[in-house]
Amino acid sequence: GYETFATDSTARLSDLNCEERKILEEILLTYFPLYRIQKATLLESQAKALDWQYYYLHALPVYRKLADFSPGNAEGLYGYAQDFCNLGLCGYSRRLYEYMLSLDPNNPLAKMALERNEQRLRPLLQGNYSYWSERGTGQFSNSQLARQQWDEFVEISPACDWHIRFLQSEWLEYPFFKDKYYPAQGQSIQADYLFNRYVKGEAGAGYKSYFHRFPNRFTFAGSLWFNVEDYVKLGMGIERKNEIYNYFNLKQATQADVYWATLRAASHAWNVETTYRHLHYNDHNELDHLNLVISYAFTEDPRVFKVLMATSYRNTAHITRLIISPKGRLLTIIYP
Repeated sequence: GYETFATDSTARLSDLNCEERKILEEILLTYFPLYRIQKATLLESQAKALDWQYYYLHALPVYRKLADFSPGNAEGLYGYAQDFCNLGLCGYSRRLYEYMLSLDPNNPLAKMALERNEQRLRPLLQGNYSYWSERGTGQFSNSQLARQQWDEFVEISPACDWHIRFLQSEWLEYPFFKDKYYPAQGQSIQADYLFNRYVKGEAGAGYKSYFHRFPNRFTFAGSLWFNVEDYVKLGMGIERKNEIYNYFNLKQATQADVYWATLRAASHAWNVETTYRHLHYNDHNELDHLNLVISYAFTEDPRVFKVLMATSYRNTAHITRLIISPKGRLLTIIYP
């Protein structure tokens, strides 16, 4: 509309007489600034509407058009950078923050965002403590355990799109069945890497030692996450994990190889996530587990009213088998 008219009309100014040229210049001076304001406003509102629904991939080209059309629009540039940040592409967002500061060295949002961006590249030190306890019922009443766990955690980021974590862990596990504490310690390494705006990978491996009281355990995990045009996040992976919930898991060194897939769809109000997991235990048992969670938020932050529905299906190839002595004492559990 106006843009084509303005370009073509400017090229023909030399062909017009003075009066015609004056009329045309008045039209351009009157309407072309209004056109630029309206188009910039329209592009920014379209981009923010997509952000509202968490459709960051869809919003990026709209922000790009806005940046090309209005390079000095600080609000649009900030939204553009934030979308790259939301997708994990902080290298792109960093360049946009630096460009904003080149336009306005005192821009407080760009300064704060650039500082947060730089903080992600600094080493992270963290300590965690957790306590877990479960009591069974009936014949299981003394078969479960309590666990204390300490983690010392270091994360380094060679670049903003990938991270490496090192963990030193200590455990103190107390099976009620034996009325005795069993210490353990272990190390693990984890890493994640963002290949591009569509694919992210995660991997890790770990080791746990019971100081020769129980068998040592080795664990690992690997996964890939795919962003399918904002509408769906698809994850799939494999993991070997410890299954330690009672004394017999400790004694039998129970582990499971887990094969899983997750489908997640989210908008501003709706969230739907379904996960299928197949566990193959080293005691030759198997478990199929399907989980579905659907939620809807009726109100906005900070006072959120959300309705959530969750359903789960589990089925094992073999049920738990208790071996009881003639005197009624629990001797061992098969498939604990």
